[in-house]
Amino acid sequence: MPRIADDRDEVKGLEEAKRLMSELAWAECRLAFLDAFTEKEVQTVREQYAGNRLIRAKLVADAAVRLRNFILRNKPLFKSPRKVVTDSGSFGLQTASEVVVEDEDKAVSALEKRGFKSCIKTTSTVVKSAVKKLLEDRRRIAHCRLKRGDTAVYKVAKARIEKAKERGGRA
Repeated sequence: MPRIADDRDEVKGLEEAKRLMSELAWAECRLAFLDAFTEKEVQTVREQYAGNRLIRAKLVADAAVRLRNFILRNKPLFKSPRKVVTDSGSFGLQTASEVVVEDEDKAVSALEKRGFKSCIKTTSTVVKSAVKKLLEDRRRIAHCRLKRGDTAVYKVAKARIEKAKERGGRA
């Protein structure tokens, strides 16, 4: 499910957010159609649709940003349930965490000393997924911490995208 980033126009209410989700789903369906169509055509046809795809991609990106901003500004609306489901898909909050390595060399050294070799690649960089598991198991790793928080997400129904590909871009 794509994370939504950046700040733009503010969505003013849940109904507007639902409408925006519908627009976003339509734009993604059109985008999916354009991608599928261009795969079947020769290079000259792909070039013909490249400008249209850029316009659709910008529409998707802009709508995603607006929806993300609404979600993050209205977190109380997403306490329970954490996502709003519409005919077009769903949007809301999802817990996300990521390992933040503050000092790569010191973290590698600390992991090596403790015998956590699975957390280190042979290139001597931290394997964040393995460190994340250790941190989630309440193990302390010098120079590493687990950063948690909500991230705004949306998901267009796959069936809708597949149907759009078959119908020539119409959702």
